[in-house]
Amino acid sequence: MSSFSRDLWLHPKQDHRNPQELDRELAFLHALLYHAESWEAFCQAHEIIDTHKRKIFRKPHLMQKALHNNRDTAFLFVNNLN
Repeated sequence: MSSFSRDLWLHPKQDHRNPQELDRELAFLHALLYHAESWEAFCQAHEIIDTHKRKIFRKPHLMQKALHNNRDTAFLFVNNLN
């Protein structure tokens, strides 16, 4: 089986699968989640609210800068837009 950096729990409809089918399904799920977990997808679905600066960040480069530079800052919120 291929090793990816995520844990997946599969509940198959069929109990008896050969390892090749399982590897193919895991590779498909990994490819699907790789695009869903990208930084661009995160920035489209969220905004950063900084109450100290009284600003809302919606641009990807500003969001990334705010999250990486202010990791332990209080009152920095990630708001889901969905």
